[in-house]
Amino acid sequence: MTTLLEQTAQDAPRAAIQDRDAPLQRAIEGACRRVAPLWPLKNFVAVNPFHGFSGQSFHATCATLHRVARIRMLMPRGFYREAVRTGEVTEADLEAALRQVPAHWRGPHTVLELKAAMARAAPPGPRHPAAVATIAEVLDELASGDRLASRTAFMTDEISRWCAAYFDQGQSVWRLPSRGLPPFAAWRASMCHDLNAEVMGITGFRATVAALPESPFDAIRDVVRLIGVPARAYEDYLHQALLDIGGWAAYARYIVWNAELDG
Repeated sequence: MTTLLEQTAQDAPRAAIQDRDAPLQRAIEGACRRVAPLWPLKNFVAVNPFHGFSGQSFHATCATLHRVARIRMLMPRGFYREAVRTGEVTEADLEAALRQVPAHWRGPHTVLELKAAMARAAPPGPRHPAAVATIAEVLDELASGDRLASRTAFMTDEISRWCAAYFDQGQSVWRLPSRGLPPFAAWRASMCHDLNAEVMGITGFRATVAALPESPFDAIRDVVRLIGVPARAYEDYLHQALLDIGGWAAYARYIVWNAELDG
């Protein structure tokens, strides 16, 4: 009985920590699943780039990509106005579109109202649209376009080179020494001996990497809390970070996809 009580006492704080970390765990998984898998050329297949957004509507996906990646998925208003003028889009098409508009949306309710709205110039967007930016992007903005001071470009180049070595399939002459380790552990082992970041002026980089927790989840948790990312923005922030290395993120997603198929 004493042993059971002691074990229960030890498990209680652990369970509390797990509950507290659950939103971040879901955000990490959600951000990764927003990335569509990319098959290698030897067995390339066409992939829906919005595969990771299958759980939300097209309109919500447009809003997400505009907020996180500054990507506009719709053509400007003049494009649709011209399509109506030339008959490429008919009144029947407009009526069908209006029938699909969610009831809670504010906007035209008839074809005449829709055409009138289409004829007007689009309202100006907000001067400073809400967008997700990584710390590297903020530093780039402060560097005023100085390519040598670009943290995002440097980070992308460094991660891409490391991924090329880690995911190498026996083609390189010199193998990455830590290639047999899981990705995060292998990256930490490599970066602790890499001088490139400090040559670029990122002082104490190796010591910072060495001080990171060994668990990738714990490292992500410490970083997002250190830089003050609010819980509601976890998934968007992590998704934006993956977009900077979209190709390699998609390749890693492909590896996960295969692993999931194999159980």
